[in-house]
Amino acid sequence: MIMDEWNLIYREYQNETALQEKFIKFLRGLFKSDDGISCFALAYLTGILPIKKYNSQSALNGFDEYNMLSPGDYAPYFGFTEDEVAKIVKSPNCKVSHQNLKEWYEGYKIKGVDIYNPNSVCKAVSRNECISYWSKTSSNEEVVRLINTDFDGIKKDIMNLIEGVRVQFDFTNFQNDMVNIKDKNDVFSLLVCLGYLRCSDIDGDEELKLAYVPNKEIKRALIGIIKQQEWYERMETIRRSESLLKAILELDATTVATLIQDVHNSPAVALLDYNDEESLTYCVMTGLLWSTLGKYVSHWEEQAGKGRADLVYEPTIKGTSPLILIEFKYDGSAEEAIAQIKTQEYFKRYAGQYRNIILVGINYSTKTKDHQCLIEKLD
Repeated sequence: MIMDEWNLIYREYQNETALQEKFIKFLRGLFKSDDGISCFALAYLTGILPIKKYNSQSALNGFDEYNMLSPGDYAPYFGFTEDEVAKIVKSPNCKVSHQNLKEWYEGYKIKGVDIYNPNSVCKAVSRNECISYWSKTSSNEEVVRLINTDFDGIKKDIMNLIEGVRVQFDFTNFQNDMVNIKDKNDVFSLLVCLGYLRCSDIDGDEELKLAYVPNKEIKRALIGIIKQQEWYERMETIRRSESLLKAILELDATTVATLIQDVHNSPAVALLDYNDEESLTYCVMTGLLWSTLGKYVSHWEEQAGKGRADLVYEPTIKGTSPLILIEFKYDGSAEEAIAQIKTQEYFKRYAGQYRNIILVGINYSTKTKDHQCLIEKLD
């Protein structure tokens, strides 16, 4: 017997305990009774959730279970692998690159195997467009409920996860359903099973995992969910991001440096790896993430003038906001960064399209551990 979506009862009828118990008794009758054992050589069940547990025992403990938290040797079969995607992009009808598919739909590393979301890859290839197809799934409502429980500051944790932070959780007491959610550990375990988060192992600890957002598609889906919540604009991270963009547009270099320093000191930035201009770029992009949503498109290492501009924020609608050109220096000076924008003529690529262009130079000093900023408006 092959049964797909075995756990539909638990997803669609979450609060109907009597129905769920009848269903599990039905499955027990099929697969654990003498009659069932004599009938089936193999039973293969698939679904999002692991097999439902009651108390400390599984109601179907005769099955070998493989899931996103414990995939065993079946890790390569939870999605498309690198080799499979490499074959897909060789098709003459495929117009999207392997790199774009990786950026959008990969990130589910299971037992060392890089896994892509197969449904989204198929849609992206058939439509020749890499966007978030995940946002059209019905499980978004469940994510909203889970986030709004706010166990142990889940709202803040989700914001941090979107910014790139990895959050520790314990999955050992997860009861494998969508109703009996007792704490943050259960929420994160369920989000991993649903595919909204991925997790990595912690060396030397079999019970703890590190949760993270796997790819651009999931990040977009989570951002869309967060922005619809009533508490969204009250979050400190949002207010800081808006203040940072406002300070740039007002040419307030002192405030920009102060706010970047604040982002630098937040959990979103790994201080041990803060050792080059790329780290600076990530820090500023993290700070501007929430305030530029829908307003700007960012370009990293954009070909412009006589070289590549470190970071460019281009308005989604021309004429509504200034273009922002940002150059970084590490143990240099903000003045040198501005001078490089001018001498390398990065702005010339955009001068004909935008009347308002803001030049931002940012430097980080390893001696003082401070950021410096200089901002000019292009004449």
